[in-house]
Amino acid sequence: MTGIVKEIYISETGAQPCIQSSAQVEANKGVVGDRYYKGGGTFSEKLAGNRKSEITFIASEEIDQFNASQNETLGYGDVRRNILTQGIQLKDLIFQLGRRGF
Repeated sequence: MTGIVKEIYISETGAQPCIQSSAQVEANKGVVGDRYYKGGGTFSEKLAGNRKSEITFIASEEIDQFNASQNETLGYGDVRRNILTQGIQLKDLIFQLGRRGF
């Protein structure tokens, strides 16, 4: 299976995440329009200057597995991550990026 970006979300401070058909990103800032890009996320002050606040990813399979194991119906946007993937081993990407010094 080829990995895909299944959905893209941004959210204003205090608002529900909204699906986007595309996103503009800016190095060292994140997804344009997102609460963390604007410095209005819950952890913005704590994460200031930390790349962890730029863009967040989650695999749809992880949400599906959680829902099945916990008998829940958590929606993909409910987890408040920017990029929802399918068929991509995100842990492998983290490992590869770490080896390159990112």
